[in-house]
Amino acid sequence: TTSPTLTATSSAINFSSTVDSYTGTNYNLTFGTGTGTATFTGAVGGNRALGTITNVAGEQLTFSDAVTATTIANYGTLLFNATSAKTVSAAITDNDTTTIQVINSADGAPGIITFSGNIVADTITIGTTNNAGSALFNGTVLQGAGTTNITIVGGDVSGEASLGNFANTVTVTAITLNDQTGGATVQFSGSGKTITGTIDGSAAGKGTVNISGATNTFASKIGNAYRPAQLTVGGATTFSDAVKTTALTTTAAISNGTTLDVSGASSIGANVTTSSTQVYTGGVTLTANTTLAGSTVTNSSTVDGGGFSLTETGNSSIGGAITNVTSFSVSGTTSLGASVTTTTGGQTYSGAVTLTASPTLTAPSGTILFSSTVDGAYALTVTNSGGSNTGDVTFTGAVGGGTALTGITITTDVLTAAAIKSTGTLSVTNAGTSSITGIISEDTSALAV
Repeated sequence: TTSPTLTATSSAINFSSTVDSYTGTNYNLTFGTGTGTATFTGAVGGNRALGTITNVAGEQLTFSDAVTATTIANYGTLLFNATSAKTVSAAITDNDTTTIQVINSADGAPGIITFSGNIVADTITIGTTNNAGSALFNGTVLQGAGTTNITIVGGDVSGEASLGNFANTVTVTAITLNDQTGGATVQFSGSGKTITGTIDGSAAGKGTVNISGATNTFASKIGNAYRPAQLTVGGATTFSDAVKTTALTTTAAISNGTTLDVSGASSIGANVTTSSTQVYTGGVTLTANTTLAGSTVTNSSTVDGGGFSLTETGNSSIGGAITNVTSFSVSGTTSLGASVTTTTGGQTYSGAVTLTASPTLTAPSGTILFSSTVDGAYALTVTNSGGSNTGDVTFTGAVGGGTALTGITITTDVLTAAAIKSTGTLSVTNAGTSSITGIISEDTSALAV
């Protein structure tokens, strides 16, 4: 019926049932200096909301049910350990060295604790190594007076997966994902928000980052200390700093990143743009027509085109076979160390090509076009004619002019080439009128044809 201050030095205060304001006034509840832990078993403010709930430095308030209040003025620790879904309506302020913990005290999949107000704290922990936690933050989550770290920890059985779901702006120092037997996931479900703070696994290959909202901007590095196990991009996303991940799944565009480095498998279903390099060490599968734009795009393993086109804007380093793409093009230079097969369209290499292996380029129709030079002490096989389909092969620049090839085999309809230099045989099978306008040579001698 008023705004009391409760003090119980070094002792616990337990509220075994509900706590409400009386009549229409939102009364405050304050805990005095030296008070021990206070535990709320029932709902707080469920019938009539409270005003401000204030603890003292070093004190823990434990909530096992919903909290309806204007503000929680936090000077210590807030523990939310409900066993089912609950809502916390209050804004939470940071007034000292503060911690917020979200833990399901029972075994099994955790209920979601929804925070409706804005949150400021020094430390936020979701889950422990024994029990999972799940939290949805609809308000902003902002850094306290010093650093602010968010840690998401999976539980000790497979069904205890922990989740931190952020639907609004996040400004913190770091987010760390700690898979245990249960997984640890951070999700960004808001749209048009800015996320500031590094995101890492607690060790290499731990944790999942899920971006489901659209047009969000990530201002800090991801995977700089330890790569997360999985990065999923389901909404158009801007990365303003470097991104490293073990596995990547995209169904929406990535733009403005500096570098992207994927050590494991990638499933790419939208365009990816970086100002610097893109590195795909594991196998890549396309699920849509895709443009990869960066200073250099490197695939060290196979690319399965899935019946879609692949365009690389910038330089390309091909270390694994590219297959089942409808068409393939590179706007910059190409380091060609594996075969490329297109299904219905052609292949275009606009910049200089350097062979680092003996690849085969195959296209049933369309033109395989080299708009600049081709060099490298390896053999090149080009096949783009067969059955009812015919295609052309065009070399605009010299072939082997810098470093002679060791052999060239071409099967095509029409071949157009300039000078060709090889230390091996030149074999041309052509159905249409062809022309080689430059010198055909084996270093200083004529080339056997």
